[in-house]
Amino acid sequence: MNTLWAPGKLLLTGEYFVLDGAAALAVPTKLGQKAYIDTQPSERFEVRWKATQGKNILMDSIYIPRNTSSQTVHTDSFSTRFEFILNQIIELKPDLLHSKTRYNVHTELEFPADYGLGSSSTLIVLAAQIFNVCPYRLNAITFKSSGYDVAVAIEKRALLFKKKLTEVEDPSVKKITYRPTFSSDLIFIHLNLKKDSRQAIDRYNQSKSTQEDIEKISSITEKIKEAHSLEDFSALMIDHENIVAKRIEEIPVKQRLFPDLKVFVKSLGAWGGDFVLSQKFDGYQDYFSKLGFNTLYSWEEMVHDENQTRFIH
Repeated sequence: MNTLWAPGKLLLTGEYFVLDGAAALAVPTKLGQKAYIDTQPSERFEVRWKATQGKNILMDSIYIPRNTSSQTVHTDSFSTRFEFILNQIIELKPDLLHSKTRYNVHTELEFPADYGLGSSSTLIVLAAQIFNVCPYRLNAITFKSSGYDVAVAIEKRALLFKKKLTEVEDPSVKKITYRPTFSSDLIFIHLNLKKDSRQAIDRYNQSKSTQEDIEKISSITEKIKEAHSLEDFSALMIDHENIVAKRIEEIPVKQRLFPDLKVFVKSLGAWGGDFVLSQKFDGYQDYFSKLGFNTLYSWEEMVHDENQTRFIH
């Protein structure tokens, strides 16, 4: 039996603008998605795929291409997504249909789907690795995201990402080591609201970003990567929030939810849900708890260190 693991992701800078080629800074998370794969000879190509999250069975299906009698034990949006991905894999690699192989796959999502850490991107990367297709091409014909999340899942480390603006080019991925000297002061807060990334992307694409704003976001990304003090980091994050707020015509999360807070709060990924980034202050746990935000992670708890080996059981 083969085992694979893909980490989740957090986009620290470049949300929305990464779609237009701005530089984005992303980090891998300790929580991700595992896959256990076993193959055996069969009379035809087929896939038995079981997907779980904790004790929850998200899906348990037998997939037989062009066969409407596929057996599904549990059907929901995950099953639909899974079948769509497999159909696209076959488009990319039609020889699979003649492989006469049965794939038995069990994937385990290590985080709740509403965390927004990349249930789709980790699934894309694991599926691409199992069936030996290009994950960037698979992403381009399925979810059509920028691909930064796919890059993080592949590289399993922090990176600077730039999307190429033509579909035939792979993105620019610069692997970096990123652990700010003040990382122990940073916290991630879950807002308990899942934002649909694809809807957010569609809305963003309805208008066009200026080249000036794209360059500003890229410049802030580079400065944040090099920031040596929490004060500088905080100021840059506030500048970033203001640029994005103006572009997407939304109120920043700090003004909406934490107007009395004296420290920065930065949206991560599509605005309106998932996690935000902030910093510790006296009584920060009680402050967020009283507002109903009880899921907090430190940098150490959240971010995967590429120097630590991940064992899959």
